Amino acid sequence: MPSISRAATLLALLLLAACATSPDPAQGGFISGVAGLMSGGYEQRVATQSQELERMRAQQVEAERQAGQAKVVLAERQQSLINLRSDVERLDLSLKHVQARAAQQRSQNAALSDRDRKLMSDLDRAKTRLGSLQQQLRSSSAADDLEATKQEYLSLQAAIAALNEQLKGEGR
Repeated sequence: MPSISRAATLLALLLLAACATSPDPAQGGFISGVAGLMSGGYEQRVATQSQELERMRAQQVEAERQAGQAKVVLAERQQSLINLRSDVERLDLSLKHVQARAAQQRSQNAALSDRDRKLMSDLDRAKTRLGSLQQQLRSSSAADDLEATKQEYLSLQAAIAALNEQLKGEGR
């Protein structure tokens, strides 16, 4: 009899274990499955999970839409960056051209200044010599000496006029 009482106890334990129900079909047994079907718990669980799935799909659609917008913004910014880099390169090249022209202009100005100083020096010497020739013409009495001085005087006047023209006309 002890074996029958043990068997009855074991059977009672098995029946109690089989009667334990769980709303999760993966965890419950046969009785949980039947109880879930009868009570509508499975349908409610399926409906809840379907709603969760729809919510997640809507979130995915929204995330994809935002990703698309971000791609558009990124493409616009990349194009803007390309345009800005192109503008910077163009401005840099333009600046280099302007700097080269300015250096060339400074060089030309320096050359003109040197030339102007030389012309002014030549003009001053010619005026000084002209003044001395005028003095000689006033004081000279010899006809030969007078004619040579007069020729030199006229030559110096022509040279002074030419120097003045060069100062006025060239490089200005």
